Amino acid sequence: MSWRIKHFFRVIHFVVFAAAISGLVLSCEFDHGLGPSATKITGRVIFDDPAARPGNVDEVRVVATAKFLPDDLGDVYFSTAVRFDLAQARYEISAPAGSYPVVGVLWKERGKNWDIKKLIGIYGVKKDSTLAPRAVQITKANPVAGNVDIFAYWQIN
Repeated sequence: MSWRIKHFFRVIHFVVFAAAISGLVLSCEFDHGLGPSATKITGRVIFDDPAARPGNVDEVRVVATAKFLPDDLGDVYFSTAVRFDLAQARYEISAPAGSYPVVGVLWKERGKNWDIKKLIGIYGVKKDSTLAPRAVQITKANPVAGNVDIFAYWQIN
């Protein structure tokens, strides 16, 4: 075989190989993870008296319960850690559509486990005014329950 024919076949092999690899790459699907949740509760935690904060606070989170007395942790949804060194801080809880009768603020003592006795605020409860918790609704029509601001009182503990 002449060198031209060999060269021609090498070029053809390269083109076929490149086309096959390109087709394989283009047909692949990439998993980009879960992505941001479309349904959530957002708002602010407003700390009433930052000077009253105990010195042994490890973490603060906002929790939403799908039942007033949850059967297990599957009925409870947690925010990420909330900054407690500020007078107020934003939070977000990813949760499925539904009704959440209690949305509250919990703090965790350094070196201890989470404890329901460390509840320092409930949505709808304000010192010297409203004393009834307010339920939060997430629906398909309203997937983000926004402005769910919670007053947190360090003095409770």
